[in-house]
Amino acid sequence: MSKNPKSDPTRLINQWNDQLGKLYKEAEETLFPIYYSLKDTESRYTISTVIGIGGEKIVERVYDLQTGRFVARARPVKKSMECCEHFLREARLLTELQHPNIIPVYDLGLVDKEPFFTMEFIQSGNLKEMLLDQKKIKLEVFLQVCDAIAFAHSKGILNLDIKPENIHAGAFSKV
Repeated sequence: MSKNPKSDPTRLINQWNDQLGKLYKEAEETLFPIYYSLKDTESRYTISTVIGIGGEKIVERVYDLQTGRFVARARPVKKSMECCEHFLREARLLTELQHPNIIPVYDLGLVDKEPFFTMEFIQSGNLKEMLLDQKKIKLEVFLQVCDAIAFAHSKGILNLDIKPENIHAGAFSKV
């Protein structure tokens, strides 16, 4: 007596598992829409040097092969899907903040399923270092920081990590 292939329990279980897997993938794509909207990209960035590690992000100086320049690349410290989606939401918010005193975001993507975003690399020091050298502190620096914060607030965005290490001063007194 031969079995009916359509009623084979192993086949039915495998079909059911496939359908559940597809359903789970669709649900996950709904929960983490920004993450799943990105495609794994080939390595466009090389020569990685860590320049800072915080509670949420690792920031590296990398060379962008497409543009021929050094940029700063941020990656999340924590690797859970929730943390990755939060990280990507922050990157998207930053793209809305076009202001002379807010570092612009250049690129957003995935490398080996890990999200990243790139931004302008500022080679000079941060406000903490400037505070140690009292000669460099000016009212102009303070006003530029206040202007950037006021602009973000006008867009309904709050920065919850304002500290001297996160305020950078570039060429031509740009803060």
